[in-house]
Amino acid sequence: MRRLANLIQEVVIPVEKQILQDDTVASLLHDKETIARHNFGIAKLSIALLYDGVRAKELLIQAAKAHHSLDIPAPTVDKYMKLFFVLHKKWMHDNFQTDEYYNKIMDRFDELFAKVYEAEDEFLMFEGEEVDEMINSMHYTDDKKISAKEYFEYNELMSDDIAHLREIAQECEELEFKYHELSPEFLEMFANIIRVLAHILFQTYEFTDIGYAMQTFIKELESLDLEQLDATQREFAWNVISQLNADIQTWIRSIFVEQSAVDIHYFDASFLANLAQFDIMLKAQSQENLNKNAEDDIEDDDDFLF
Repeated sequence: MRRLANLIQEVVIPVEKQILQDDTVASLLHDKETIARHNFGIAKLSIALLYDGVRAKELLIQAAKAHHSLDIPAPTVDKYMKLFFVLHKKWMHDNFQTDEYYNKIMDRFDELFAKVYEAEDEFLMFEGEEVDEMINSMHYTDDKKISAKEYFEYNELMSDDIAHLREIAQECEELEFKYHELSPEFLEMFANIIRVLAHILFQTYEFTDIGYAMQTFIKELESLDLEQLDATQREFAWNVISQLNADIQTWIRSIFVEQSAVDIHYFDASFLANLAQFDIMLKAQSQENLNKNAEDDIEDDDDFLF
């Protein structure tokens, strides 16, 4: 879990921020639903690359087709995938010394996107000044972190919103004491809490991307059929959701109550890691138990964007 959180923090979130802050991409990914899927796709691909090369290949194929169908220009895809792979390769090298494996992944990515876009060979060049400039502009180094006290100086949220956040933390705590296993009632209540939280975060600049991801997570919760889960799957789902519940409480209190957080974005990595685990690993355990046929699986992957 900690390794996944580090991966999301050092690879996914920096690319997310570049996507959300780029005017050109914003004009292409113009609606919240597309951006949510786009951000979620990056998290899914990160974990697939780490754990399952076959699944990563499937996601790359579907993502290339999805970009092409939305008329997203090849240079725009090139720009962000180049950045994503550079960061991911560096992270993998620092943690696993897997340059040979990763070079093969890069070659396959190049081939897939070049084929879909009917582009020239060497569609992606993974080095260059543009990538270096983008990496240097990212806000995830220690000297660029924003503390909770600094954040409150911006007055980005109204006092009523902060009060609602504190109520959310209390509701999460009450769920923690009341429920000790998954149930339809728990899932409905937790989804409602996440929905309110996402609505508040949409009003901010610093936490908009997490709001988008939470919106996606709500759909995951609402589509979860407990009757189709075996004991192992139920335990796994419960562990992920209960950990998220605990994280939300700590996050709200450390930023909006105690104002003790050194980095207001420390929660981003943990949340995205939980969300991506929930999507990839639970479905990978048993597509049949989740009542997914092959056609549904293809349809889901068509929604996968970077």
